[in-house]
Amino acid sequence: MIAGLHDGPGLPFTTEPPTGTISAPGPARPLGWEDLSLADARERTEAWRREYNEERPHSALGDRTPQEHIREVEAARKLA
Repeated sequence: MIAGLHDGPGLPFTTEPPTGTISAPGPARPLGWEDLSLADARERTEAWRREYNEERPHSALGDRTPQEHIREVEAARKLA
């Protein structure tokens, strides 16, 4: 065993509950979503999907947005 790697509270595993959590009866929900209606959830999800697929650059696409990537692929196909 390497000294310092697995000694100390919670290392490598712990049975202690995580700190800073809110314990309440019922299923766990992300904070800030408690009073979200289904319509609000759908609206937020759609806004996230549009941002992710149309505006956010992806490193796998050469730091281009998916929309930019699609335009470049379609332009390359027309030239071929």
